[in-house]
Amino acid sequence: MTDSLLFNKKRTIFMLGLHICGFSIFYTNFNYSMMPGDWILFLSLVGAVVLSSYFFIPKWPRGSSLSLDTAFYIASLFLLGLEETLLLLLISNVIFAIFRSEIIWWKHAANLSIYSIMISTTYFVFIFLNGDVGGTIESLTYYSFVLALLTYYLVNLILMTIYFHLSNSDPLKVLFKSFIKETYSNYFVTMASSYILMIILTLENPIFGVLIFTFIIVLLSIIFRKNYHLYEEISKDKMYREQILNSLPVGIITIEDEDTTVDLNLSAEKLLNRDASEVKEYLVDNSEILNKKNRSFWRNVSLKKKYNQVKTHYASGDKNYLLLMSQTELIDQYDQLIGRIIYFLDVTDTENLEKRIDKSESLAVLGQSAAGAAHEIRNPLTVIKGFLTLVEESLGDKDNHKFQIPLLLKEIKRIDSIVGDMLLVAKPVTPTLEKVYLEDIVSDILPLYDYAMTDQQVYIHVDLIKVPLPLDAKQITQVLYNLLRNSFDAIGEKGTVHIYSKVSGNYYQLYIEDSGPGIPPEYREDLFEPFHTTKETGTGLGLTIVQRIVKNHHGTIELLPGKGATFRISFPIQVQ
Repeated sequence: MTDSLLFNKKRTIFMLGLHICGFSIFYTNFNYSMMPGDWILFLSLVGAVVLSSYFFIPKWPRGSSLSLDTAFYIASLFLLGLEETLLLLLISNVIFAIFRSEIIWWKHAANLSIYSIMISTTYFVFIFLNGDVGGTIESLTYYSFVLALLTYYLVNLILMTIYFHLSNSDPLKVLFKSFIKETYSNYFVTMASSYILMIILTLENPIFGVLIFTFIIVLLSIIFRKNYHLYEEISKDKMYREQILNSLPVGIITIEDEDTTVDLNLSAEKLLNRDASEVKEYLVDNSEILNKKNRSFWRNVSLKKKYNQVKTHYASGDKNYLLLMSQTELIDQYDQLIGRIIYFLDVTDTENLEKRIDKSESLAVLGQSAAGAAHEIRNPLTVIKGFLTLVEESLGDKDNHKFQIPLLLKEIKRIDSIVGDMLLVAKPVTPTLEKVYLEDIVSDILPLYDYAMTDQQVYIHVDLIKVPLPLDAKQITQVLYNLLRNSFDAIGEKGTVHIYSKVSGNYYQLYIEDSGPGIPPEYREDLFEPFHTTKETGTGLGLTIVQRIVKNHHGTIELLPGKGATFRISFPIQVQ
């Protein structure tokens, strides 16, 4: 804030100095009793200056323009002298200020002061270089004329650079270079125009020449303004079209065949991870496309015939996309074929979804069949289990081991467990929700994993926040049992399992973390799919059942990254 006030103060002092210099120039060099030698010519110059100030020539981009009033001042200065030029400057600025009253008065005064400084400096440099004021074109010394004009340009640059430096604190060097780049063309046009005007003013009928010159300026201004507005409309239309194209989730590549001009929309650049120049390089090296990565995609891009909805793969970084590509003709305003348009859509997620739907439908049919088969299997299985139990009780230990009765009962128990899992997957039971504490459920399960029961040295650490939750205790016991069983199977002989919780908003987050080797990355994507398992003896239904039960409780389960396996289950604290 202090720096801003300091710069405003310096700018005010600078502007005050400009006004003092400007009015001093008028005071010392202006003869108030002076009358123009040719009133008609002088008034025609006044009208020409006012009209050329109003009918400026707009340039691109917005904010840049060329005003040829300076050409009249310079021509008047070299042919009519300093006094008449200052009078011309004063009268034309007063008239312009009257008609452009919306501009603040001090800006008109500043403009008058700046012009008077530039004109007087140019005049004295011209005189110093032995220039002949009021002479003919033939007597004009060109080096003094050019150096005087260069002085005019440099004074203008210096004054504008200082003003804008004090206005926004940009570096002087940067501003000076920027002004040179923006105004050097204006300078050459002004120099040429002033020389033409000097020729006109030395003709037998200079008034007619001034009128013709002014008419040309007005005509050029009108033409350039129309073209400028047309340019703005085209630029605006182009910007709108680019915004529309860039907002589309479809990648679009346009290729003009004549000079291989390539354009990409934003979606194409992001998906391909390449810009237009890189795509053009691929097209130029057409002979090497087969040796490049993603050759199927680039082969389709290089084709010059129409095709529609062709599936192809594209790899970018660590991502693999399935793209649906099409190509159509690029036509110009004369209905001439000038190139082609390639557009492609990322259908990776759609393809995966279709596969999942197909798989789900297959699993649904399989689940229904499995449910029926499970019922049919369970009935005779119960009979076999009953008879084997009677045989085990009737025989002694020696005969039981001889006929492998304990092994048969163990395998029947495993079959019964598989049948039970299949029934849970096929027909999940709606949970009966009651207010329970997770730590009570965990306490009931932990005795099943005692050292004596598992023959494993696995330490279980429990750190749960006591919050009542709407749960089905029996189903959540099944969830915890399945997850702990997987952890124990993964850990092996020795390790740890950490069960802890957090509360996040309206959700109770339960974490089950083990010190096992973790789940390989290639298995993570389909972890909860039915019949997907990393165990030799597993059914692949345990985590599917866990996910079904958690979803029925309006919760979520996810595998977190890191060492070992860490599952996070989120339950709503309030009934949804």
